[in-house]
Amino acid sequence: MKRKEEKRKFRMSYAELQYACTDKTQFMRRDIEEYKQFGISDVQLLDFEIQVQKLKDLPTDDEFLGFMVVLTKKKEEISEDLRSQVRKIMLRVALQYGADSGQYRSYGATNLSRVNDLKLLHTTTRVHRRAKADLNNLALYGLNSEDLNELLYTAKQFEKQLNKRSEAIAERDIATHNRLIMANQMYEKLSQLCRVGKTIWVSRNEAKYNDYLLTLSNHQAQIEYEEPEDENDTGPDEQIWGMTDMNQTDPAA
Repeated sequence: MKRKEEKRKFRMSYAELQYACTDKTQFMRRDIEEYKQFGISDVQLLDFEIQVQKLKDLPTDDEFLGFMVVLTKKKEEISEDLRSQVRKIMLRVALQYGADSGQYRSYGATNLSRVNDLKLLHTTTRVHRRAKADLNNLALYGLNSEDLNELLYTAKQFEKQLNKRSEAIAERDIATHNRLIMANQMYEKLSQLCRVGKTIWVSRNEAKYNDYLLTLSNHQAQIEYEEPEDENDTGPDEQIWGMTDMNQTDPAA
């Protein structure tokens, strides 16, 4: 069953989201007595902070990409070694039978530089099998059982590296999905808590009201992030991109 795609619900970066959660929580603790009027306690804020820390502790996509780069580089190194070994065997086949012969073509090892990873692995297996069966004739040009054992060993290492890379891709996909789910949850909770803060101060204190505006950096400018209007939400909410003005009509005012 295909996994349902999780859509990102916030425009700010992960780093900005995490900072906003930490920053806004300080204001919430400052205003905890007002927040208690809406059923929000110190314990709930502590739980929110714990969840934010869990999000911070998750591996970032940059970490997964860095690991992928290492695995890909190792894979490429092994694949080049594998191609080199196959070419040396095919040279001996050409010397014995000729490059246009049926025996040479039966190895199916042409255009090695263009084949993909799986095709290379399949070709290597066939070359090993054919060369092993024809070892007596190819031994006249220096091929021996040690060469074939080395080819088989390298092929197995290449296959292991392919599997590691596939597993890493799957792990990154799952981790990215789970991280986005958690980040969306944190953003929704943060937005809810900030709505409470704005409701508290909308007609009482402009500076404290502004403490609960969600902003993100954009070319050194602070632009308020306005989230879509929720028809079921009667509290104040950001609805468009732009600077919020205290003189604007607030739904909860």
